[in-house]
Amino acid sequence: MKLNSGEILEKGIITGKIDNENIAQIGIDLNVVEIRNISSGGFIPKSGKTILPRTSVIEIFFDPEYQCDIWFLSPGMYEIILAQGCKIPNDCSMDLYPRSSLARIGGSIVAPKWDPGFETERMTSFMILQKTVKIAVGARLVQACIFQNNPVLNLYNGQFQGK
Repeated sequence: MKLNSGEILEKGIITGKIDNENIAQIGIDLNVVEIRNISSGGFIPKSGKTILPRTSVIEIFFDPEYQCDIWFLSPGMYEIILAQGCKIPNDCSMDLYPRSSLARIGGSIVAPKWDPGFETERMTSFMILQKTVKIAVGARLVQACIFQNNPVLNLYNGQFQGK
């Protein structure tokens, strides 16, 4: 069963600053606060920890046309850092989806299933752009949707806990 936004807020699953504009019908919209260029590949071993790719922070510019701070992004894949965090209880999991505004300008979100027990102060995800775009600092790019599961005993405690 998918939780509605009121149930998500009541359970405290999405943490950090949540304004009225973040509250959608069946999810919570998340704000981007940093974008990083992914400049190398990584390595997934047979066992042990994943070696992550190198990234670098994308510079922010003031755009006089829109009167706000923006990122000016070329086609490619980016890591996005979100203003909100999460604390997923043992009976829930989370998926992140692109907001339609991102899809309409040629962007998509790539995100894994977020497991019961995962916690972090700032969520991250990955954005793929097909076109050159401008994105305002603080824009809502992603919607977090929470699914009710049967409770689990073995909560997530992997390499990315807290990150």
